[in-house]
Amino acid sequence: MNLQARIVQELRSSSLRDLAERIGMAPSAVRRIALGDLQSFPEIETLQRIAKALAIPVWLVIEMAGVDLELPTSPADSAAEARVRSERDARWHRLFQTMLDADPARLDALLDAEDGPAGGVR
Repeated sequence: MNLQARIVQELRSSSLRDLAERIGMAPSAVRRIALGDLQSFPEIETLQRIAKALAIPVWLVIEMAGVDLELPTSPADSAAEARVRSERDARWHRLFQTMLDADPARLDALLDAEDGPAGGVR
């Protein structure tokens, strides 16, 4: 997911003004990120504020902004993102709880269905 998509996702559950206030940016600047209308690469301080407001690591925000830091992804990174999503949105919490409660055969069937022609979980 890139930075533009992540900001758009955040705007589904937060107003532009509220998100801008949490980040410490003008609403027009947040809007430009959401529209993909950036004239230059965001300053590191801006990316740090975005990371703090979204409760995600700054390295991830930097990668989302388009810089390949060549860092390995790990299950711990995915777990951290899942935790943040679960804390912010009850639907994500329910989804993760359903996965944790699922028996292995049901989980395998779900993953196999997603790997089909229209899927692509991995």
